[in-house]
Amino acid sequence: MLQSGRAALAAIALVIGCKSPPPEVPVQEPGDPDEAKKEIKSLLGEVYQSVRRSNAPGMMSLAAPDVFVAGPRHGDLGLERSEALVALDDAIRGKKSHKVKSTKLDVGAAVDGRSAWAVDQIDVDGKSFVVVALAAELDGLWALTAVHVARSGGGGGAPTSPPQSWRAPAQGANPAHGAAAADAEKVLAQLTGEPELRVDYLDHYADRQSIVVRASGGKKAALRGVKAIKKAWKKKPPVWTVDAPLAAASTPDGAFAWVLAPASIDDEPAGSRRVLIVLEKFDVEVEADGEGDGDGGGGGDAEEAPVIQGLPWRLVVLHESAPDA
Repeated sequence: MLQSGRAALAAIALVIGCKSPPPEVPVQEPGDPDEAKKEIKSLLGEVYQSVRRSNAPGMMSLAAPDVFVAGPRHGDLGLERSEALVALDDAIRGKKSHKVKSTKLDVGAAVDGRSAWAVDQIDVDGKSFVVVALAAELDGLWALTAVHVARSGGGGGAPTSPPQSWRAPAQGANPAHGAAAADAEKVLAQLTGEPELRVDYLDHYADRQSIVVRASGGKKAALRGVKAIKKAWKKKPPVWTVDAPLAAASTPDGAFAWVLAPASIDDEPAGSRRVLIVLEKFDVEVEADGEGDGDGGGGGDAEEAPVIQGLPWRLVVLHESAPDA
C-alpha cells in the first residue's frame, strides 16, 4: 500500500514537472532606426501617390489590419481599414487625378528600429492638411498602425453626435504595452493642465525634436523644439478643456504610445477640437538627467525631480485640430 502511494505521488510530481512553461514574450533582433525612417517615408509616399491617382483601394496593403484612422471630420473616428478606404475613395474619386505635395515632413524612429513616426504638412488640391502617422514592422513587413489627418485651420464646431470611444485591440504577449496607453493619458492631463505643470513636463521630457502643431494653420502653427514651444506658450498658453480620451494605444514594440481626446478652448462647444499626443519611451536613468538631446535650459537638473513621476515618455508631437462637422 505504501509502495503504491509513493508511486502515485511520483506520477503526480512527474505530471506537474512536465507542464508546459508559460509562453515567453518573443524577442526580436533590433532593427536599424535609419531604415525605419525610410520605411515610414516610403509608406507615406505610396499613400500620396495613391491619392494622386484616385486609387484608394491600392492602399490596402499599406495599413495594418487593425490600423486606427481618424479623418478630418468629427465622424471620421476609429475607422477600420476597409471603412477608411471607402471614406477616402468617396472623397477623391470625383477627379481622375489630384495634386498632392508634402511641404514639411518630420520623421523619427524607435531605438530598436521596429517602429517609426511621421508628422507631415501636406497640400491636396490647394487645401492644407496635417498628417500624423505611426508605422511598425509586422511579420517582416512595414505597415501603418495609426493615422490622424486634419485640415489646417479646420472649421471646428461641436460634433453633431457624441463620438464613440475606441480602444486598441490586444497588444500581443507583452503586458507592458497595456500600461502605455494609461501613461499617455496621464501625460495628456499634464500637458493640457496648469501652465506650471506643462513647463515642468517640457523641461524634463521634451527636446529638440518635439513638435506642437496648433489648429490655426499657417506657417506659425507648427512649433519645433522645446525652446520654441515654451516661448510660444509663455506668451499665450493655450487653455484647453479636455474630456475623456476617445482612443489610446501603443505600437506593437511598445516604443511609442498615443492618446486622442476631444477638447475645447474658451467658450467653444465641448468637443469642438481634438488633441492628439504621441510619446516615445526612453530610459529614465540615461536621459532624464538632462544629458541627452534636450534643450530645455536648466530644467534638466537631476536634483530637481519632475512633478509627474514614473512616466518615462518623451513628447514627440502634440497636435491640436478642429475637425469639420
